[in-house]
Amino acid sequence: MKKSEWDEYLKGFSIVDCAIKNKQIAYVLVVQDAPPAKNGDVEWRLISWGPEVLTDGRSMISMSFRNFRPVPALAVEGSPYNRVMVCDTAGNSNLMHYGSDDTPAMEKMKTLWEKLYILTFAHLYTRNSEIDTWEMVDLPQSLLDDSAEKTGSRKYVLNDFDAFSPQDFYLLDDRGIILYQESGHWHETNLKDLGYRNLQTEAICCAPDGWVYVFAKDEDGGKIFQGKGDRWKVIWTSSLEIYHIDMVAYQDHVLISNNFMRLKIKDGEVSNFETPIYGKFFSVRDDLLMIASSDQAAIYDGHEWKIIISPNFNEEGVFEGNNWNLNSAEQSLLDQHMYAASEEGEAELAGAKEEIEQLDDEALAKLQTDIYSAIKDKLQPKG
Repeated sequence: MKKSEWDEYLKGFSIVDCAIKNKQIAYVLVVQDAPPAKNGDVEWRLISWGPEVLTDGRSMISMSFRNFRPVPALAVEGSPYNRVMVCDTAGNSNLMHYGSDDTPAMEKMKTLWEKLYILTFAHLYTRNSEIDTWEMVDLPQSLLDDSAEKTGSRKYVLNDFDAFSPQDFYLLDDRGIILYQESGHWHETNLKDLGYRNLQTEAICCAPDGWVYVFAKDEDGGKIFQGKGDRWKVIWTSSLEIYHIDMVAYQDHVLISNNFMRLKIKDGEVSNFETPIYGKFFSVRDDLLMIASSDQAAIYDGHEWKIIISPNFNEEGVFEGNNWNLNSAEQSLLDQHMYAASEEGEAELAGAKEEIEQLDDEALAKLQTDIYSAIKDKLQPKG
């Protein structure tokens, strides 16, 4: 892309979702950072990136909307249509080049087996592209019978879903309940039964290794559960206050992004996943992975990354970023956060705290002087 294209389409806007179609075409959804003073009407833009298919030397085009409610989502319809869908939590939507669509109020949207699926807080729908309608997926009777009108509050509030096959769905409630299909029947399990009374569950992913992974958090921090059916265990914990979770299956592993880190899960082992940008949003299509931050986007083909959107391109289309990855200060801070949240880091901190508490006044004063001297030496200009 060119610097002038950034200024025209993305300056003053922030990316809130991304979707990849193929190596030549990808999409980002952006929202206006500050609404106009006159009417306060927020503008959303669907930006299509495709320098190899656009003419006149352009790398992107844009469509504007003003009727969406926070926060809309993107997904690409499968073959043979390959159209991008934008929809929000109020049922407003737009099927690119085909206008608005009668869409359920979206909680989560995904493409599975070339078909669009939308989850609401109480139902799951799939789109019949041939006749342009949304059809409800068969759900457990307990979910269909759940009604706030009868009991005063709902038992289930769905917030994510995934599946191994059209007959093997997993639905995630926001308070630890998992509804899943097995041998043609629906079953229910609750992760809170493992002893986590204040658990909030946020994301679920059916992985290539045959396991299901759930990201959750409670007053002690973030957690990753591994399991299937009614058999579950915690495989990773963090004391950090984690928010914004995106979770996708890619190749032979699962990827998780959040405000602190990008993680990779393979065969139950959790590790860091290095990306060229500090991204929060994932999209997977065939063997391609797309990641986006608030102002950048990149595509990975399984071998190398390509940054496609960034304010760091010049007018000749050359990327001028100093470093694709975090700079040394950011990486050091991130490493410290990760270490502090680990069991080893917490044990070391507890030991250091105990040692400090045992110091007398004279030793404590000397420690404070040493710390001050060390900081002063670091800040002192050299030469």
